[in-house]
Amino acid sequence: MKTHRAGSGILAIALSGVLVVSGCASATWINTAISDIPVVLQIVTSILSIVAVAEGKGQADPAMIAEVKNIAAQATNDLTTVQKLINDYKVAAAADKPSVLAKIDAALTAAQKDLQGVLASFHVKDTATQTAISVGMGLAVTTVEAIISLLPPAPSPAMPAARTARRAPPHKPDKPEDLKTKYNAIVSSDFPDAVIH
Repeated sequence: MKTHRAGSGILAIALSGVLVVSGCASATWINTAISDIPVVLQIVTSILSIVAVAEGKGQADPAMIAEVKNIAAQATNDLTTVQKLINDYKVAAAADKPSVLAKIDAALTAAQKDLQGVLASFHVKDTATQTAISVGMGLAVTTVEAIISLLPPAPSPAMPAARTARRAPPHKPDKPEDLKTKYNAIVSSDFPDAVIH
């Protein structure tokens, strides 16, 4: 009898731990996304100002500049959508959370693709400009990838199976102030007007 009770007690403690950890994980991804998405948006806006400088100096092909601006605008739209969806997720009923989470995942994945599109599309001969764009977009992409890795696992068929199959091990992105510091260190000397605060 005593072993059965002891086993039940251990099981109850273990299940309580799982619930606490999953609750913390949920709060962690939400808090991380709420604090980091605005910084990613600032980076995209700042990069657009660097693109404008390159355009003004005649350093870049106008068609390429138009494509980069278009892709960056779509990434901005995706990230703004993520912010709205996170707020929806926080107040959604438990039964609605999986479908909102699927929409968050889709918007983050689209933003990641668009940010990578900017990175792939922007090419100029000026090394300082190319480096600023490449490293800035790299920081933005890495941050979005980290947020995706923190999303809770698929609780139902509402979450695309493709995401759970490609899911990276969870890892937190840099804190917002560290992201800003890294980005500003890259752009401050050649593009002081592109520094984010």
